[in-house]
Amino acid sequence: MIHVYTTYVNDTLSPAEAIDEINYFVRAQPLYANTVGIIHCHADFVDDEHVQAICDVLPFETVGCSTTSLANDEVSLQYGLTLTILTSDDVQFHTGVSPSSAEGLDFAMGTLHNNVIASLPERPKLIIPFIPFLVTTGGDEFISRLNALTDYSIPFFGTLPISAETDYSRCYTIHNGRAYIDSAVLLAVSGNVTPRFITTVVASEEYLEVNGAVTAAEKNLLISIDNIPAEDFLVNNGLVFARGMLSTLSNLELIIDLPTGERLIRNCIAGNDSGGIYLTGHIPALGSIHFAKINAEFVVRTSREIAEAAANAANGGGMLMYSCTARNWILTENPLEELDAIRTTVGARSPFSCSYSGGEIYPQQLPNGNIAATLQNSSFIICLL
Repeated sequence: MIHVYTTYVNDTLSPAEAIDEINYFVRAQPLYANTVGIIHCHADFVDDEHVQAICDVLPFETVGCSTTSLANDEVSLQYGLTLTILTSDDVQFHTGVSPSSAEGLDFAMGTLHNNVIASLPERPKLIIPFIPFLVTTGGDEFISRLNALTDYSIPFFGTLPISAETDYSRCYTIHNGRAYIDSAVLLAVSGNVTPRFITTVVASEEYLEVNGAVTAAEKNLLISIDNIPAEDFLVNNGLVFARGMLSTLSNLELIIDLPTGERLIRNCIAGNDSGGIYLTGHIPALGSIHFAKINAEFVVRTSREIAEAAANAANGGGMLMYSCTARNWILTENPLEELDAIRTTVGARSPFSCSYSGGEIYPQQLPNGNIAATLQNSSFIICLL
């Protein structure tokens, strides 16, 4: 079994003080034969070298990423760092980082697979990926390669990093204290573990009376809807006031229904100079598209419901949680409202960490029995360890 411990430091501490706090916590916990740490933190903790200083003194390997706000069973923070420790006698943990994706996604993901997964004596029971957030390359470009390399046989549960900047320039993945912009990080978990998963996505009653057909798209670039440049389509239908104002669409979800029956939910990242819109994941050049808006009440209510279900099912076991950053953008009056709701709902029943995500990676059972890692948006996902 996996024993889970969580702790945190806030932005008032110097690197030396943060090291002392973390070290004191780690020394107080019983660590078993195999241990790994998962770090989530505000990007400032990377840039001011808190993360590197902390990881340098930890007696185990670490993986993780940057986020905007985060929580554990003790506290909710906008500017902070959480460390989640997984430790076990009969579960093994293996970590690795890919070469830069600029060297080619096939090469980067193939190297990572060979170094972390293919080299193991037994197939992992769970893979926790931290995939780069790149505006012009959707996260599912990385994920689709990992699916193929693992023969759709391993559940993936993880996240893309996120930062507060509108240009997403400080979205870091982390491996042993070192931060990366364009490299993927993996944690492979094998042995005596049977992970379980819970998720929620946008509700159908939130749909708007605006729809169309995707008429041109390439990877994660939505080029046109009904043969109209995508950004102009949004303007013409009153979803945004004018070109160049996509940042105001914090609560707008794009729902694409494909002829296969598959449904994709995407958010807008940025526009290009030709009226196209970069989305948070790939979008095929076919299918119908409609839109939904969610509000703060919906975010908090659904988070409470899924957190309650997860806490009941976990029976005291540890949990990892990720909520889409789009859900956080809506909480303008109280940015910590969702995290506070999750924390008070779970209470002291289970140790957990929760952070905001630039894209939620979740395992989907396929009709043929295979397991596909999928990139979700606007969702709240939980892994019970």
